[in-house]
Amino acid sequence: MSKPSRWSKPSRACRIELHPSRQLRAAVLLIGGLATVGWWLSDANVFLAACGSGATCLWSIGLAQAEARRRLVAIDLGGDGSVMIDGRAVESLEVAWRGALMSLAWGIGGHLERRLAFPDALDPASRRELRLWALSRRERALAPAVAP
Repeated sequence: MSKPSRWSKPSRACRIELHPSRQLRAAVLLIGGLATVGWWLSDANVFLAACGSGATCLWSIGLAQAEARRRLVAIDLGGDGSVMIDGRAVESLEVAWRGALMSLAWGIGGHLERRLAFPDALDPASRRELRLWALSRRERALAPAVAP
């Protein structure tokens, strides 16, 4: 009986940890601060500007705190295409990039969860591993990329 080649072994699992984003918190606070100033620069009367700017400021602080409290997500990518998130098997994992911003969507037991990740939520090695994993699972294009 021949010995199996070392190339036929499946790849080991890759573990990626998705952290809460400091950049997202800073962006939310910056936009909230600009919106607060915008209330005072608008043509609204003083009472409406005070109420609107106060609500806007509190809302942006609340969103930033919610991002800070967001739990760490552990993603295990198997070499055979299997995915586990926080120790639970995932039915589907969709990864999309818009520039540096990454969007993750996964389904567990019929429940869909989504998460946006700024570049600081993943270290560069994990970002590269996830991008390579997603590229290897991508469907082939229906039409050829070049003219016949």
